Order: sequence, then structure tokens, then C-alpha cells
Amino acid sequence: MSGLSDDQLAELFKIQRETYCRWRLGTLSNPRVGNRRRLGLLLSLLEELAHRQVNIKDWLLNAPITERLTPYELLERGRISEVAFAAASLGEARVARDPRIADCTSTFR
Repeated sequence: MSGLSDDQLAELFKIQRETYCRWRLGTLSNPRVGNRRRLGLLLSLLEELAHRQVNIKDWLLNAPITERLTPYELLERGRISEVAFAAASLGEARVARDPRIADCTSTFR
């Protein structure tokens, strides 16, 4: 679904590629609790991106979000909440400030 290689996905979980392949094939069906949680969160994130018709691999590897880090780099650092927030805001239009509205901070002093 993500278009990422087994090596790249294994890196996200800080496991060897062979272990990730065994998970994917079902021959090793008992990942640690922390990795099961991360797998679930990552799957939810990827499903949301697919629903929004985002090129997942391109977005994960090439769209800097914060501190010039891509979503993939943030995932590597365990910062999935920042990636989920960025994914949730994809396609939202930025709201421009209406110049006709006065700055209220000076009015209520």
C-alpha cells in the first residue's frame, strides 16, 4: 500500500528486514506490543492517505513537514503523531485573514 520497500518499513520498526518479511508473510505472527501498536497506527495512517488518493511513497519520502524532516524521517524517530497531524491536514485550504476585520486586541484594553 505504501510503496516503500521491506527495508524501509523494517527501519521504521527498528527491526531486520527478514523479521519484517516474516510479519508480512504471517510466518512470525507475534510482534512485540510496541511494534504491534506502531503497526496499527501506521496502517491507519496509510489507509487515510490512500483514501485521500495521496501518492503515499512520494509524500512520505519527499514532503518536508517540520524541521525539514520528511514524514518518513519523523516516523523513523517515532513521531507518528506529527505525521498523522500533517496527513489529516492534507488538502485543507489555508484561510486568508480578512483585512476588513480590525485587530481586536487594541479594542478591548
